[in-house]
Amino acid sequence: MRKLLLTTAAVAAAIGLAVAVILLFVVCNNNVEFMCTYSGRITQGFDDSSFYYETILVKNMPKNKIEQSKTMIAYFDSVGFTINTLSRMSGIKYYSMDFYKSTSATIGYFVKGEPDLYKYNANKTYFGAVTIMRCKSDSTKWSVQIIRNLGTARDYEHDGPDLSRTILLNGCRSYIHDDEKNDELLRYYMELRNKKKNKSNK
Repeated sequence: MRKLLLTTAAVAAAIGLAVAVILLFVVCNNNVEFMCTYSGRITQGFDDSSFYYETILVKNMPKNKIEQSKTMIAYFDSVGFTINTLSRMSGIKYYSMDFYKSTSATIGYFVKGEPDLYKYNANKTYFGAVTIMRCKSDSTKWSVQIIRNLGTARDYEHDGPDLSRTILLNGCRSYIHDDEKNDELLRYYMELRNKKKNKSNK
């Protein structure tokens, strides 16, 4: 059974307002816990506020990499912004839900505002992200992908993480490659979408 608690701040975020700290807990059957520490538009370093980010700290994440990815996809599918919602939000071009391991160091940085970016060793605590991006060729269409940290970077601070990317939904093109059709994460995401669609049609 899934329990979901939303704060007033989360409601504010849903209508496009920047929020400094949001607490959002979801407790699943496998005892995975999520805490959203930030949800809002990012303007620093960009020409506009077209980037929207959410930072999620996770307790008891499965150790298996595929199960980690499915956990991120399921949470994103449950509480993340939909493409329809983003389409109605003025100026949004990119949405990312980023997942980190919940530790005293990540809580210190993301919740308490401690300034040392690398103290929490993001190469080991960063699980990855699920993102939605507007297509450059057609701004009415979107693509969805999951980004996974492989945890193999030798010099994370200099080079950044080693990442693996899987397209979950590509609205920027009308076809799907055969190798994509056989991807386990793509199939899982489509199963979740179909279940949600069938539920809404009842």
